Amino acid sequence: MPFGTNMTALVATYTTTGASAKVGATTQISGTTANDFTSPVAYSVTAADNSTATYTVTVTVALNSARPLPLFAGRVTGTSMKQQKLSR
Repeated sequence: MPFGTNMTALVATYTTTGASAKVGATTQISGTTANDFTSPVAYSVTAADNSTATYTVTVTVALNSARPLPLFAGRVTGTSMKQQKLSR
């Protein structure tokens, strides 16, 4: 997910051949039900024959692409320069 995405109420879109999908006790509806993905979320899918399978979904957020400006230090003949953070 892009940097800054709020992970607490994401809505998953998926397809399943199962009879139902739940997170905990909450029945899931693709494209509708919001879940908190700040931690991995376990989807329990129940098939028509009542067998179940659990799928764990982990969502990650991209790192902030903003980088701190580099430091510069140097010496010009006859003059000294102090190390300082450059500004844009």
